Amino acid sequence: MKKAQITLFIIIGILVLIAFGLVFYLGSFNNQTQKQRKEAIQTQPLQDYIISCLAITTADAFLLLGKQGGTIYQSQGGITSDQASTNQITRSDSRFGNLKMNYAILPPEGNIGTLFSATIPEYPFQTFPYTEDQIIFTGYYGINKLPPLYKINQKTGERNINSIQETIETYIAKKIKECTDWETFTSKGYTIKTEEPQATIMLPEDETQLSRETQTTIQINWKITIANQKGEQTTLEKFVHKIPLQFANTYYFAQAIIDSDVTDISYQPTSTERYQINTQDNTNYSIITITDTQNTVNNELYTFTVARKNRAPALWQIDHTQTANYLFHILPDNSDGPELAITNNQLKIIDIGCPDTQELTFFINATDPDEQTIMYDVTPKKITQPGLTPIRITAKDSSTNTAFDYQEIPLRVTLCVIS
Repeated sequence: MKKAQITLFIIIGILVLIAFGLVFYLGSFNNQTQKQRKEAIQTQPLQDYIISCLAITTADAFLLLGKQGGTIYQSQGGITSDQASTNQITRSDSRFGNLKMNYAILPPEGNIGTLFSATIPEYPFQTFPYTEDQIIFTGYYGINKLPPLYKINQKTGERNINSIQETIETYIAKKIKECTDWETFTSKGYTIKTEEPQATIMLPEDETQLSRETQTTIQINWKITIANQKGEQTTLEKFVHKIPLQFANTYYFAQAIIDSDVTDISYQPTSTERYQINTQDNTNYSIITITDTQNTVNNELYTFTVARKNRAPALWQIDHTQTANYLFHILPDNSDGPELAITNNQLKIIDIGCPDTQELTFFINATDPDEQTIMYDVTPKKITQPGLTPIRITAKDSSTNTAFDYQEIPLRVTLCVIS
């Protein structure tokens, strides 16, 4: 019986010790929780301050990137080299100063097989726009140079150079350090130590998820340790900001415009219910501005601009079969001969009276990939030498004389025999 009592007392003692330990642990846990809450309250101004800087730098990143066609240069806090390029234009902006834009659309270069050529006068293909049984306007009319959206190529798994994702992350990580000024906190006796920030932008995984995009999230991993005069300290590490901008949707819309523009010479960028399109022509380039009517950044509608280098118009194949059996004439002293002129889109060749005046008319057409007005010309204006004489019909756009297409038609010319 004594053994049973002793055993019972031992069990009761153990239970008492366990209960005491549990009470002590819960008390310590509660004190720690209260301390953590106290620390959280003390660091809330710092947390709010960093989030406000994150919001400012995020807005600046997307605004600057949109104004420069998806690029931020190293001197501006981005990753693209500042080295000057002939495929670049400069503009001024009231907020960001001098802007630089690489062309997102360049003229075609080289050939694609034996069908499409970038070389005048074979450009874009010999019988443009005619094929055996139809008229086609799709083909090779430019190069898409829009920066990739993602850091990692989704098909190859390799890193994309100068991606928009990496550009935004680099810019924010650099600029948030410039935005933060710790004097407000250090003047009150706090000590602040920071490590290097790392930014991450959350984007839809691919184009199929665009319908789910409602905002763009930026996360900064930045270890910041703050200590008071008593030596008590706490650490902040993660900061998140959500900007009400469906950037991936805008990017893919711009990409679709560029893809269509470089593959279909008849394509014209057109506004939609959501996106307004404005095209501004300049001497050697044009700028396409895409305005998202559903998203604002800093109380202004978000815009994404695309620079397009001027490209040559393409002459439609001229049917000159009627000249094959026609003989034009010049006077024996070479003082007069056939006269050539283009009015609107009609080429007229007027032969001298030998004995009767003859006139041939050709209808000319051309398509410009940059939607510019086309002007036609013919040389020479008069033929005064006998023989097989080529005449050149040229199509030029309205912005520059350096972008043109031409075709040559041979004319048979002989002396007019006057009896």
